[in-house]
Amino acid sequence: MSKIHSLFVGLLIALNILFLIFGEFSLEVQVIFSAVLICLFGIPHGAIDHIIYREERTTSAAVFYSFYFGLMLLYFAFWMYLPMLSMLLFLVLSAFHFGQSQFSHLAILNKWKRVLVYQTWGLSILSGLVIFNYDQIVAIAANNQDIVALLPAFHYQTTLSVLILSSVVTLAILVRLKFDKQISGPLFFKEMLLFGLIHLCFYTLPLLVGFTIYFSTLHSMQVLLEEFDYLKKRMMKLSMADFILLVTPYTLISIVGLAILLVLSHFQIIAISGTLLVFIVISILTLPHSIVMDNFYFKSLK
Repeated sequence: MSKIHSLFVGLLIALNILFLIFGEFSLEVQVIFSAVLICLFGIPHGAIDHIIYREERTTSAAVFYSFYFGLMLLYFAFWMYLPMLSMLLFLVLSAFHFGQSQFSHLAILNKWKRVLVYQTWGLSILSGLVIFNYDQIVAIAANNQDIVALLPAFHYQTTLSVLILSSVVTLAILVRLKFDKQISGPLFFKEMLLFGLIHLCFYTLPLLVGFTIYFSTLHSMQVLLEEFDYLKKRMMKLSMADFILLVTPYTLISIVGLAILLVLSHFQIIAISGTLLVFIVISILTLPHSIVMDNFYFKSLK
């Protein structure tokens, strides 16, 4: 296993031991823990989209930012008028993005098989997150009326069906890839182990903590490492310190911007709960980011 995989497993074990010894930590402690990791790794992994997208392209800065912020504004408008559809789109888009980053190292030759395993793998882990923590989701919604209206997007029986179907399809594709010798035996068993461990993480840990250690390590850290390796090949003298400087400006802008919005929500200057606001902000950032990363991974397959 890589260092990132080992870190994920180490955090999974350590946090389960802590919760076993001390019982469940307060929601405030969980929020602080999650916020720190997401600010350190989650937000930065999308903070150099402008560099990644324009590398080896002639796209001007004006065109890129018009595309990027235009998509964000369009998605925000969807949230204002079609919140249920926007939530479902966010879940499907996030599932594909997570699956794509998980299997970015595999050269799956068949395009439709590649797209299908990206989508089903992501749907499996996200539906698992919902099913294993359904009571927590309902409790969170109970304290935020604008979240209650979105609960049908997390309908238990429907989500359980998605979990079973997507898991079966994912495992079937991985088995087929193993028999077709598109993945080696050790890699197949590593992917199977990680797939199980992610579900175990969501089952044994609270909703926010479980998702955070997956998102911050297996997803965000992995993407950051891929971005660093990609840019280092084109900027021969690029050091890790240089890379950190590259991701810092937009990371800080995103953190400060979200903090301001949460303060406005807290004082009811904007009529959106803090919980829904976080969903909206993350989703409108995810849409253009996932398109940039899809292009990034497509180039890497060539």
